[in-house]
Amino acid sequence: MIAIGASCLLLGGVTYPDRFVPDLSNTPVSNSSPSVSDSSPLIISASASTLEGKKTVLPTRAMLEQHCIKCHGPDKQKGRVRLDDLPLAINDQESAERWDDVLWVLEANEMPPEGEPAMKVEVRKQAVMEIKQLLAAGLSKHARYPHTPIRRMTRLQYNNAVVDLLELEVDLFALPERMLRSHSNYFDPASGKMPDTLKVGSRPLGKSQLVQDRLAGVGPFPQDLRAEHGFDNRGDHLSLSPLLMEEFLKLSQSIMNSRDMGRKTSRAWRWLFTAPGKDADVDNEVNSRLRIFLTRAFRRTVDDETLERYASYTLGQINTGTGFTEAMKQTASAVLASPRFLYLYELGVDEKAQPLDDFELASRLSFFLWGSI
Repeated sequence: MIAIGASCLLLGGVTYPDRFVPDLSNTPVSNSSPSVSDSSPLIISASASTLEGKKTVLPTRAMLEQHCIKCHGPDKQKGRVRLDDLPLAINDQESAERWDDVLWVLEANEMPPEGEPAMKVEVRKQAVMEIKQLLAAGLSKHARYPHTPIRRMTRLQYNNAVVDLLELEVDLFALPERMLRSHSNYFDPASGKMPDTLKVGSRPLGKSQLVQDRLAGVGPFPQDLRAEHGFDNRGDHLSLSPLLMEEFLKLSQSIMNSRDMGRKTSRAWRWLFTAPGKDADVDNEVNSRLRIFLTRAFRRTVDDETLERYASYTLGQINTGTGFTEAMKQTASAVLASPRFLYLYELGVDEKAQPLDDFELASRLSFFLWGSI
């Protein structure tokens, strides 16, 4: 358990709404909102960067009075919605959300309700366009990118990543989710081109799924509890509790302790697990091998502190009588249960949009193109 504790990171995901409204809770509110009379159109000056300095005329008070204020005015607020006091300048979260709600019901044709005078198509389109302009003008200076929840590997991604990391000749699981079946060797990067036609099939439950070679004795992929609406694959719900982490450790141990794990099934066996010669510097061998392995597993250059934790554990095992190969297998097992391996994430330093570094870009592309490291 020492290696597991050494490998843990506290990584959290943050949820965000389906309809994005930037968080303006810390944005100072301006007191310079334009005034308006009861009979005048609602007018706001858009920023030059968003609307090229033009003025945007929002839906007139007459339109609001005709279709909205009757049920959402000072005397009556159906659904606790009041529209006669809509702010003209979007300077905070609340005003942005209120206008966004109006936009949503207009686009969804939910308002006006049945039994009320219908809104002309042209009027609705104009209102939608103008409200979007208002939102763009008011939020352009304050918008912040929402936090994207970090995501844990799926079973297919985990299988592919472990196979590539350990250079295995076989899969870990039967994978019915691997629907696209290739019938030809079309992927040939050395040729510099793709063929004009591809021959593929879709056999999610085909016979070949049952007879394909797999590593013997590998445990099941841990299952998550059902989240909201019954889904078990929501990124913001895929946490890593101590119990679930223990399940991932059992899985990684079953991989490393499989009777099939060896030279014949793993091309990484020679450079990672094979014991060095008698005259070799064991400390140097462990550090150099783990630096390569951890960099590949964590998809970025491993820092010295992390390398030292894993190397110290491995050398401690060797110094207490554990064989070199067994000690490296135990360490590899801990790596496969580490959040740094299991999660797909980027190391941002603040809440502003930032360019990806080379490792992050390569990781995104690899998981997008072939679902692996």
